[in-house]
Amino acid sequence: MTAEQFLAYAESLTGLVRVPLPSGDPLLYGARATLDDGFIYYDAETTPWLALYYQAHEFAHHWLHNGGSLCSGEDVDFTDSEDKALYGEGRIEAYGPHQRRETEANVFAREFLLPGDELRRFYLEEDLNAGRIASRFGLALDFVLHSLAYALLAPDVEDAFNASKIEDESETQGANSLTLDESQRAAAHSAHTPLLVAAGPGTGKTRTLVGRILHLLDRGVTPDKLVALTFSNKAGEEMRERVERFAPDAAPKIWVGTFHAFGLELLRRYWQQAGLPPRARVLDPVDALFILERSLPQLGLDHYQNLYEPTTHLGPILAAISRAKDELVSPDKYAELAEAMLTSARSEGDAGVTRRAERAAEVARVYRFYQSHLEREGLLDFGDLIFRTVRLLREREDVQAEVQAQYRHVLVDEYQDVNRACGVLLGLLADRGEGLWVVGDARQALYRWRGAAPAQVRHFLNDFPHGRTQALTVNYRSLPPIVSLVSAMASQMRVLPTTDGQTEADAKAERADFCSWHAHRHESDATQGEVSAVSFEIATDAAAEAREVARLIKSRKEGGIPFCSQAVICRKHSQLAKFARMLEAEGVPALYLGDIFERSEVRDLLALLALACDGIGRTLPRVARFPEYNIPLREVRAVLQDAKKTGRKFPGALTSFRPTKDVGVIARDEIRRAMTEADGTESLASEEDGAGKEGLARLIYHLAHVAHLQSAWKMLANYLFVRSRYLAPLLADNSSAGTQRRLAVCQLLQFLHNEGARAVEATNDPDARRAILRYVRRLKSLSEDKSLRPIPTSAEGLDAVRLTTVHGAKGLEWSCVYLPYLGRGHFPAKRQHELCPPPAGMVETFPDGEEGADEAQKDSHLEEEECLFFVALSRARDSLCLSRAERYGGNNSKASELLEKIEEHLPRAANGPATWSTEVEQDVTAVISESAQQAADTKPLFTERQLGAYLKCPRKYFYEQRLYLSGRGQETAYLRFHSCVYETLAWLAGERMAGRLAEDSVAVFQEDAQAQLARLWRVKGPVGHVYEAFYRGQSALMVVRAVRHYARARGRLFQQTWLIERPGAFVSLTPDYVELIEEANSATLLFRQTRTGRPPAKTPDEDIYALFYAIAAEHFPQARLRVEVLYLSTDETIELNLSRRTINTRLKHYDDAIAGILSGEFPPEVSDHQCPRCAHFFTCPKAED
Repeated sequence: MTAEQFLAYAESLTGLVRVPLPSGDPLLYGARATLDDGFIYYDAETTPWLALYYQAHEFAHHWLHNGGSLCSGEDVDFTDSEDKALYGEGRIEAYGPHQRRETEANVFAREFLLPGDELRRFYLEEDLNAGRIASRFGLALDFVLHSLAYALLAPDVEDAFNASKIEDESETQGANSLTLDESQRAAAHSAHTPLLVAAGPGTGKTRTLVGRILHLLDRGVTPDKLVALTFSNKAGEEMRERVERFAPDAAPKIWVGTFHAFGLELLRRYWQQAGLPPRARVLDPVDALFILERSLPQLGLDHYQNLYEPTTHLGPILAAISRAKDELVSPDKYAELAEAMLTSARSEGDAGVTRRAERAAEVARVYRFYQSHLEREGLLDFGDLIFRTVRLLREREDVQAEVQAQYRHVLVDEYQDVNRACGVLLGLLADRGEGLWVVGDARQALYRWRGAAPAQVRHFLNDFPHGRTQALTVNYRSLPPIVSLVSAMASQMRVLPTTDGQTEADAKAERADFCSWHAHRHESDATQGEVSAVSFEIATDAAAEAREVARLIKSRKEGGIPFCSQAVICRKHSQLAKFARMLEAEGVPALYLGDIFERSEVRDLLALLALACDGIGRTLPRVARFPEYNIPLREVRAVLQDAKKTGRKFPGALTSFRPTKDVGVIARDEIRRAMTEADGTESLASEEDGAGKEGLARLIYHLAHVAHLQSAWKMLANYLFVRSRYLAPLLADNSSAGTQRRLAVCQLLQFLHNEGARAVEATNDPDARRAILRYVRRLKSLSEDKSLRPIPTSAEGLDAVRLTTVHGAKGLEWSCVYLPYLGRGHFPAKRQHELCPPPAGMVETFPDGEEGADEAQKDSHLEEEECLFFVALSRARDSLCLSRAERYGGNNSKASELLEKIEEHLPRAANGPATWSTEVEQDVTAVISESAQQAADTKPLFTERQLGAYLKCPRKYFYEQRLYLSGRGQETAYLRFHSCVYETLAWLAGERMAGRLAEDSVAVFQEDAQAQLARLWRVKGPVGHVYEAFYRGQSALMVVRAVRHYARARGRLFQQTWLIERPGAFVSLTPDYVELIEEANSATLLFRQTRTGRPPAKTPDEDIYALFYAIAAEHFPQARLRVEVLYLSTDETIELNLSRRTINTRLKHYDDAIAGILSGEFPPEVSDHQCPRCAHFFTCPKAED
């Protein structure tokens, strides 16, 4: 049946009449389609297939929602999904009843026209690709591509529904009636406001909040007078659904959503009074980054200047600006605080505070520029949604009075996560706190990095003198031993400090009493009677820890606890990624998508995109590994060398490459047969060479049909569902890991479709594929890819162990919880250096002095880590297993200091003997590679630059030195600038050696040096680049400084390459500057490395300086050695003095690099900071391979 026949059948079945109308017809009321009184009116002047979808959408409303509808173009969206990752305004605006109805109708209509079961049958059994399916049903190819993505790649939604239904039925307090215990009822029905409800974990916080709403409605408060504020759309949706269950008519009229969504609504409602355009656009953080990046030459960066990667510090600067807005500090106030701090520091001679103040002043300049840009363009960032709302209510009393009159009752969930700006907003909404009802727990404050202030809980009675506090006293979640353990931790937490006049003993007693909860459940309630409610184990190493956790998980699965009711919680994503791999290796299905852009299948497809658009072919080595191509490495190298020699760009360079006639023959005569094979991975030739040529021909054929598609989504969707067989092994894998691989591809396609236009706008790159790749790098560098990490709703029904960070576990619970990695240095996590610390006085809890500020930040960090541990401990219902290993990697590990706080409640000592041991494996003798064996006879030669590159990242070395892939792409502005400066310095050295430069001729020679720089700049400089003026000014200043240094030379200069013999190879090195100063009875040998950047905060520790000592020891054993580093950005010189131990350690680094290269070891060096900036980011397999 065609889509039209499906609709005709639906029409006869329902009795609804379909009526086509011209666009703008009055019966459409400006919409695309309407359902009204038995008629479906639809716009018939659109694309025919889209008109079919409009009709199906209205049938969906008829069947799902039993009522009329009026659907605009924005409502009817065949790409819609319940799991759409949102950016910009989509991340802010609440997902209300209307949006939910339309999403349900969109999903239903898509499934109605192309049922998933049928799609899977057509594609998998009848071997029909997307193009043929579209022709059969009379639908657009884009529609079929989207439908195939959901049908083939997303898990079955029905499974998710069943799982969530089971969880609802297992709630201890009942699913269909709102019953409140005594403490909950007292809080929900309190006649006194302002009221702070202290709600510990598992005490029914949301239930009590919903009870408060229902109580107010019962008292006659109209629903439009209520506003309920949360910190996530998910929490808001959960609250709305619970209210709907008991008050379905009132729920849609209550304003429920996040603080930021509420701020956006007020700013749009009162846009004129706020000085904004009617619908001010909300920026995503990555959009803000691109604004600053385009404006970099105007920012005047000094301390935050980075010549190599000018955008490096823009992310931290934006975070500092966001933090300022959280504290309601304007650009002018920020500058004022920084100036006061600088004046004070200089008067006291405090160099450390002076540097902090100068950096704060620099942030203030960027803040002023950035905010001026936003206001000039009518833009808002996330911080503005609260910052400017507070300003609006403060400056316009009429607006404040109107808002207060509308919302008489303000309810707040998760009050411990309120920052200063949100706290002030609440004070402006609720006059003197009247009608203010908040619930929270200071011990669960996890979001300090975004300005959350647990002090809001502690100081509630100071902020609202007439307020009261009330506690929920019963824990409904956990068994008594777990509740006792959680209470023990709560009684020792820093988040509840002593108050004025209290002794520490009194305060501790008071906290212990405050933190004690009554356990509603009994130990007999456990789902597995023989399992200990609280256990603690010590493993010999990380492998043993994972293996034994896997054994416990499988044991409990056999005992009746599903995998999906068990969770592993870790402090960091890097720990989860390792643990997920180890669990899968032990046969335990683990549900963890992790960082989607790090996943192998996603990297594959991004590499294919890059191959089609970057022109360089850098990602060919990865694409060549696809099973259906299987192109040998030597063939890849030959293609790359041919492209380099001929200057051809990819993907055309593939077509032009003709080493033999065989490839052309295969491409012409056999490739179509290859494409119709059921298994695209089978070889058409028996020999490897033939298979390689066949694979290359197949790749050429595929790219020829998709590389011209400018949309990243269209290119990959056509590649996956029309041309290639890439998905075949993924679709055949029914394991949990296979499901997640498919899901990751599905999410990537959604991301490319939803963010393609935004990427082009943000990057200003007309090639949409290149733009999205650059956009991905920026998302990664800002860690803004986190919205793609949560498990989608469609995957919630998978029976796999949940792996999550503590932040992700907040608000969730499982039957069995495992907390591994409880070793010192792993949890608590190490405190990260704050690159852009706030000026003194901005954050009240931070003292002014550098030492005091550092101590305060340290205390705040430890306080937050305790909160994280507390939340992790309190997620388990029946069983909590804590564990640590004696070794992680190559390092010994003691017990976390957090374990020591609850040691009395653990079955064994935190630093006791191991209880989980490593299985002894047979020793494997290392095999020396052929190249290493050859090295025993003839020592190879490496440059220091090559070995240094290997030490930074062996995988990058492999790409650039073995595969000859460029590490630069189109050479960056910095590298062109750098080349001009260093070539000018080399010219200066030659002039000095020839005697044409001396101290008495500096003034004249400066002109010659600048002329030499100008000549080089015209040929090699970043001419026409957006940062050219910036780089040109820096280069001129650096040459001026370099001339002065060369002119002061008193001895003999050397411009030569030195050889240093090491055990495995010779190392060649050409130092920047070598001067031998000979005097009557002594000689001094000066090595000076020149850097274009600024001096680091710590003493330079590069390995290269050890080689200077080796050269001196061999060639100038009698001379006194002096090693210096000259920083031309600041004209500072740092002298280095290395101990013999340090020299030997650094020389061994080179020995290790030589050994690694000769033995063929090229693992990736993973870095969240460096990897997104690496030229090979989309090629590199990273850690999982």
